[in-house]
Formats: sequence, structure tokens, C-alpha cells
Amino acid sequence: MASELMDEFIFDARDHLTTAGTQLLELERQPGSLDDLNSLMGTLHTIKGNSGFVNLRGLYGMLHGAENLLQTVRDAPGHVCPPAIINQLFQVLDAVEALLSRLEAGEGEEVDWLPALNQAIAEAEASLGRPEAQPALAGSPALPEASPGQASPDVPPAGAAGPSPAGPPAEGDWVLGLADGQLAAEGPDCLSFLESGRGFLLLDVGALTSLGFGEMRTIRDLALLDGDRVVLVPDREGQPDFWRALEVWSLDNKVRAFRDRAQALAGLGNR
Repeated sequence: MASELMDEFIFDARDHLTTAGTQLLELERQPGSLDDLNSLMGTLHTIKGNSGFVNLRGLYGMLHGAENLLQTVRDAPGHVCPPAIINQLFQVLDAVEALLSRLEAGEGEEVDWLPALNQAIAEAEASLGRPEAQPALAGSPALPEASPGQASPDVPPAGAAGPSPAGPPAEGDWVLGLADGQLAAEGPDCLSFLESGRGFLLLDVGALTSLGFGEMRTIRDLALLDGDRVVLVPDREGQPDFWRALEVWSLDNKVRAFRDRAQALAGLGNR
């Protein structure tokens, strides 16, 4: 396979993947929206078709399973997408991003976690006829360190910002330096901090080496809850995908961003 063709596939797939993330977030907000469901199916179908063209059988098969899952949701009475299915689909998008990152690095798509994920997708589809089985989907296999937004359990990510505080402060501003996987993990505490009205939340995300949909969901939730009190410190040069995703998901105009942490703290001090 010519490298130019693969590069073009990866570039286009990332665009479609960002669109799919937007559509899935909308479906999560309106789980009975047939328009959002159809839009997501169309986007995943496009990525699947293109992956078949470049002979990526693993990616093609996983997306085929995700399409079947969405088709089953669409055929069900009311075509409502349950939360457990939404979570499974977010894992699919994270898996697509993980595979694209491997391809971009010159690695293959053969990963040992893909069969387990395909099995989880199939079980999710089967569970739609058995509502009592849906909570079990929360136990779907987690992706390893190759997945965006998830750090290796054994090796600290490059450029890690250090451990996050155990919890939010009792009062005042809260400054978090976050490495891969920590933003989504700290999400509940961040939301609780904003709900308390105690101060500004400064998220230094410059050490993130990849951005998963768990991270984007967390930023989206924080922005919608009280974006005026959320401050981001990303690496503008080193994290282009981060900024592109913020723009596509219309979060760039809901939160403030500074060039570095010192500038952010100075800005907060002068508020």
C-alpha cells in the first residue's frame, strides 16, 4: 500500500472521526434523535468504506459491528440509544483513534484487544433485546496504552505532569496538571468543584500526548456547566488535534485558554 494513500486515508479518517464524536455527543444529549443516529451511522460507514479500500480488515470489521449495533438501535421501538450503548460507541471511537495512531506511526492494526472489543460490541447489540443485561456493558474491555486518553498502567506517559491532587480544595481556585488519562479520571471531582462555586478551575493539559473522547466529554461537561470558570493551558504548537476538536465541538468559545500556566495564574490573579 503506497504511503501517500495511507496518509490520505488517515487524514480523512481523523476528520470523519471528529465529526463522529460531535454526532455521538449530540446523540448522548438526545438519545431518541433519529437524525443524530442516522448521521453517526453515515459517518462510521464512510470510515468503514475507506478502511476497506486500503485493506484495513481489522478496522473495517470493528466498524461493521458498530454499524450493526446502531442499526439494531434504529430498528428498535422508539430508536432510543441507551447510555450503556452510548458508552460502548465512545469506546469504538477511542479504538478507531488508537488504530489510526498506530498506522500513523508505521505500525500495523493487529492489536490483541480488538477481538475482545468486537465481542463487547456484539454483546451490546444482543443486549438491546434484553434491557436487564445492559448495565453489564459497563464492563466492556478497556483499551490498553495504545488508546488515546488512557495511560499505560506500567509506564508513566512521556511528559507526565505529575500526580493530580486527591480531591478539590475546600476553597479557592483549583490547579490541576494532567497527563494522559487523568482528565477523564478527575472529571467527577472537577464537576463537583464547579458546582460548589468555590473558585476557578485551571486545567494544565500541555502534557497530554493524545486526546480521547473521555477527555473531550469531560471538557464539554465542564464548559456547559460553567465555562466562565474553566481555564485551559494547552500546548498550542504541540497539540493541534486538541484545538481542532475544541473548534469542531464549539468548545473553544466556552472556555478561556492561556499560553502557559504562569500567564493563566497571573490572569486569574487580576480578575
